Amino acid sequence: MDRNLALFQHLALSPGDNLAHAALAAARLEYPDLDLSRYLEWFDRQGAVLAALTQANRSVVDRIYGLNDFFYKQEGFTPNTQDYYDPRNSYLNDVIERRTGIPISLAITYMELARHLSLKLQGVGFPGHFLIRNAQTTVFYIDAFQFGQILLREDCESRFTETTGGHLAFSDEYLKPASEVEILVRMLGNLKNIFVRQNRPDRAVETLNWIIAIQPETPLHFRDRGLLLARVAYPEAAVKDLQHYLDCSPFAQERPQIESLLTTLRSSRTTVH
Repeated sequence: MDRNLALFQHLALSPGDNLAHAALAAARLEYPDLDLSRYLEWFDRQGAVLAALTQANRSVVDRIYGLNDFFYKQEGFTPNTQDYYDPRNSYLNDVIERRTGIPISLAITYMELARHLSLKLQGVGFPGHFLIRNAQTTVFYIDAFQFGQILLREDCESRFTETTGGHLAFSDEYLKPASEVEILVRMLGNLKNIFVRQNRPDRAVETLNWIIAIQPETPLHFRDRGLLLARVAYPEAAVKDLQHYLDCSPFAQERPQIESLLTTLRSSRTTVH
C-alpha cells in the first residue's frame, strides 16, 4: 500500500480526535509531499490565539459567537460560492491557505479550532449540506457555510422541505452525528464526483481507492470503481469490483446492466489482439 494511503487509513481508523489530521492526509491525493505538520501547527497556533481571546467560563453559545467572530471576521474564512466544484475546496491545506471552502471542509476546520474552546462539536451528514451539531447544552446545529449560523431542529426541517419541494418526509436520522470515517468518505465522495464531472476517471478511481481503504464494507464503492475502471480500460480490475458488488448486492436494481457489462469485459479479456 502507498505510504500516504497507509497513513490516511491509520488516522481515519484509529480512535481519538484525528479528523483534521486525516483530512490533511487526504490532501496528499493531490499533493503527495504535503507537509502535514505545517497545518497541524497552524491549528495549534490559531487555536491558542482563539482561546486567549475567549473566556473559558463563557456559555457554549457565547463561545460559538466568539469562534464565529474569529473564524470569519478575523481569519477571513468564506464560503466558496463562486467556484463550488473546484477540487481545492476539498483539500484542507488549500482551504486554510485560500480561506475558502465548501460546507464540509469549512466545518472540519471550524470543529478543529472549536476544540481549543472546549467545544465538543460533531459533524452531521445532512442531505445536500453538511452541518455541525452541538450537544453540550441544548442541541442545536451550526452551518459553517453560512458564517456559523445557528439552527434549531425546526430550521433544519424547513431547509429540507424547501430543498426537496416537500416531496420527501423529514427524518431525525438526517441529524444524527456522523463518524470520522463517514465524514472523510463524504469529503472524498465529493472529490470523486468532481473528477467524474470533469471527465477525469483515473483521478476518480484513485479517490475511490482511498474511500475503500477506510470503508471496504460498502458495496456501492466497488460498483462505482468498477464502472470507472471499465472506462479507463482495466477490464480485469473492473470485473473483480463489479462481481464483488453483485455478490454483496444480489437484488441490486441495476443487476441486468452490470451482468451485461461483465460479459463484455470478460470477452475483452480473452480477445487476442
